Amino acid sequence: MQPILMDLGVIGDAGSRDIIEIIDHLLQHHKGETIPSLKDLYEAAARVDKPGAADLEKEGKAVEQRIRRTVMSALTHLANIGLTDYGNPRFEHYAPLYFDFQDVRLKMKEIDENRTHDKGKVNIKKFLQVLYLQTLDKVRGSG
Repeated sequence: MQPILMDLGVIGDAGSRDIIEIIDHLLQHHKGETIPSLKDLYEAAARVDKPGAADLEKEGKAVEQRIRRTVMSALTHLANIGLTDYGNPRFEHYAPLYFDFQDVRLKMKEIDENRTHDKGKVNIKKFLQVLYLQTLDKVRGSG
């Protein structure tokens, strides 16, 4: 999981720790099943981060924001790679796997035109599902 986050350029982001907690939770509790709602996943990560937190919903929202920023950062990182070298193997592998093509294209256009005010949208559930499935494949392959 960490090499993937490193390739996506987000290993040091605050949300990467939350993403790792979510994937660990899925590996322990959902063994290949469809993943639960994002809200449940955010709250599971919040429980690990702050086990005695009185307001789990508030902590879950904080986790959501950190993850959203981290996934946006990964999209920006890949879009920058794509602008520099569209044939880069990292870009060719990760961009279509983790993100919708139109989101990557839009982000590349935004960067190319020096527009940074667009927030853009990313499919967090798709990102987490793909990371979970890739991690699950590696765990099963090595075990």
